Amino acid sequence: MTITRYKTLDEARKSHWEFHTDRAYYQKLRDMFQFFSQLQVKRVNPHGVFRYSSLMVAAEQEIVWKVKSRMIPPARDKFSSGEIGGSEKFLSDDSG
Repeated sequence: MTITRYKTLDEARKSHWEFHTDRAYYQKLRDMFQFFSQLQVKRVNPHGVFRYSSLMVAAEQEIVWKVKSRMIPPARDKFSSGEIGGSEKFLSDDSG
């Protein structure tokens, strides 16, 4: 990497400007914005106050929101096996 010396701050600022753009420049710019938009965490949590029947149901809803916003990876095998979730079965259980 070469070292470039500037006499003024304006020269240093202008050295990073791209005056001669072509199709490849715009493709690189588009790819860069797409990459950074994938890195950005999109929060799915809706605004407001929610009422839940139990803490278990509230915790499950929090997990669903975090999976949708990609804050934690989806654990499909655990959801399908019943390790996580199952509040419907718990709440509808009439065995006492």
